[in-house]
Amino acid sequence: MSEIVIKNIVKEWPGVRAVDNVSFKVEESTFTILLGPSGCGKSTILRMIAGLESVTSGSIHINGEDITKTDPSNRGISMVFQSYALFPHLNVKENILFGLKVRKAPRKLQRIRLQEAVEMVGLSEYLERKPAQLSGGQRQRVALARTIVSGQSICLMDEPLSNLDAKLRAEMRDEIKSLQQQLGLTVLFVTHDQTEAMTMADQIILLKDGRIEQSGTPYDLYSSPSSIFAARFIGSPPMNIISPGDLGVVTKSNAGNGKVLLGLRPEVIAVGDNTIKGPEMEVAGLDYLGSETLVHLVRGESRLIAKLSGECELKENETVKIHWPASAEHYFNHNEIRPGQ
Repeated sequence: MSEIVIKNIVKEWPGVRAVDNVSFKVEESTFTILLGPSGCGKSTILRMIAGLESVTSGSIHINGEDITKTDPSNRGISMVFQSYALFPHLNVKENILFGLKVRKAPRKLQRIRLQEAVEMVGLSEYLERKPAQLSGGQRQRVALARTIVSGQSICLMDEPLSNLDAKLRAEMRDEIKSLQQQLGLTVLFVTHDQTEAMTMADQIILLKDGRIEQSGTPYDLYSSPSSIFAARFIGSPPMNIISPGDLGVVTKSNAGNGKVLLGLRPEVIAVGDNTIKGPEMEVAGLDYLGSETLVHLVRGESRLIAKLSGECELKENETVKIHWPASAEHYFNHNEIRPGQ
């Protein structure tokens, strides 16, 4: 059993409440991601679980035991940092085995775990190299191997892929998820990258200003966002949020008092078929991305982005009609809008 239960934790510094009454559960052998913008409290939560930050109030439970004030070395977890945290004067082998040696693990166990770990992460040929002789991806694999040899069933990861280029990030996402499933690890992973969250997580906990904005599966957050913040943070491009009255259309959202905003994912908007019934908008720009084209549409103060497959024949400044299925509409309170959203 290796579940994590967080109950009403708070972290305060003088004049600042970084984490505000947060509660959640990480099920055994699952991959949970703490997602949110910089300053939302996600890394602080991870550090409190690891014992690297004290808890102002609330409690942290691992395997049913309250470890809120337990020494970090006795919490039964491993951690992968953004900076890799490798010793530059030690080679790959010594970096991987460092924790086992500190705990004075038997040499036979060290050899067995080392062999298993380096085969899993593809480092068998690099054991004698120093960190300076490795690429960013190889250094991250050393950090992962160190986690594997620790034998801990809970692993905390603090933005471990942020220093890698886009191609390598995609490869490492697959590797980390595969290792998690292969080893049955309980992983709590911090990131600001919604793509990482959507592709890796069993559960996403979306944070804003130290509080949980929404939690659920990737599908839950994408298909049923609970707020404008959630709707626009998940999805690329983000969900369009507009006042339907500005487009001259009547939906459920403006049939009443007009104080509800309409949310539309870019991929649900059909563009350019003049036989359909729908509002007219002007094409303000086209972003061709190979497999898809992003169409920027304007009408007065309203702006939308539509995502179309492949290349399209639309032209800038062209007037087109747009349409979307009623089932794809989302509704939000206009009072949620804040500057910058």
